Amino acid sequence: LNEPNRQSPLAVPPKAGNWIQLNSGRALKESTCSVFDAELWDIFEGVAIAIDKGFDRVFIIPYSQETIQAIQ
Repeated sequence: LNEPNRQSPLAVPPKAGNWIQLNSGRALKESTCSVFDAELWDIFEGVAIAIDKGFDRVFIIPYSQETIQAIQ
């Protein structure tokens, strides 16, 4: 998770209820991985942040069908 060329998803405190908004979708800086791999890493890191903050349910909205199939 601590790669020097990555920006981690930003965790925004919930506005109402027990929700957290994770702003991901950031591209890898100076990296050679695919968009698909970058999206999977963002989802992984976002879920890790949510778990660290005590959330036990995460709603994921991926950008591609390929990503949906990979995480099912």
